[in-house]
Amino acid sequence: MKKRALTSLVLAVVLIPIIWLPTVLFIAVVGVFLTVASFEMARMISKKDALSWRYYLIHAATSMTLYVSFIMFLLNNVSGLFVLMILFGTSATYFSVLVIDHTLKYDTMSQLFLSGLYIAIGFSAISYLQNVGVLTLIYLFLVTLLTDIFAYLIGIRFGKHKLAPFISPKKTFEGLLGGMVFSTVFAVSYVRLFDVTLFTEVSLTMLSLVGLTLLMSLSGQFGDLIASKLKRDYARKDFSNIFPGHGGVMDRFDSSLFASFVLVFLVLVLRLFTQGI
Repeated sequence: MKKRALTSLVLAVVLIPIIWLPTVLFIAVVGVFLTVASFEMARMISKKDALSWRYYLIHAATSMTLYVSFIMFLLNNVSGLFVLMILFGTSATYFSVLVIDHTLKYDTMSQLFLSGLYIAIGFSAISYLQNVGVLTLIYLFLVTLLTDIFAYLIGIRFGKHKLAPFISPKKTFEGLLGGMVFSTVFAVSYVRLFDVTLFTEVSLTMLSLVGLTLLMSLSGQFGDLIASKLKRDYARKDFSNIFPGHGGVMDRFDSSLFASFVLVFLVLVLRLFTQGI
């Protein structure tokens, strides 16, 4: 417990100032986290088929390529066609590796590609939200962090009905609902107190803000379950141990990756409607 608390303090001291970095530097730092996450995923997936170090590098490079292309698209620097070309190029890379090295299995390479796509989308969404506004990014982390904390506390105290017993036995419906309610109360108060602009296209009513925050909280818990499912399938407790007591990058960002994607997806959909497309 002391190790976990000390690690939490160190992470807070190191990570919080990063949020206020200029956009370009922030994107670069998040790219470092993505690279570490790609190695964590490759290491986990290669447990059954020991992969050479060169495939770790290929996975990191393709994940980074996807990340950069998604960021450029979200910032309106490239078209959707460019992103499709990048997707085709990265998928072709994995198929080419299969042809060159006949010892590799298709399911291994497909898992690598999907994991790279997942983390690239999630981390690009986080970088985009920081570009929208630092307070917007804080809102995301506030929702996911408070959801995790209160879901745990309420689940331990009042949890009786298992949420996903075969994936994460300790999670309960009571914890799920408690995490959603308490995180929404605090996050909505934060948005109102600091006048945070979540969507530049429209101004959210109180009812819409509450509904959005509940959805974000639920999305974060779903992202946590996705990570738990992966770790259970590959018989791992954590993705890595670079953060003592906390696991790895994927362990710390599992909730935020999915929730950020959902929030950015809503932003893009709203943008389409407001533009009359």
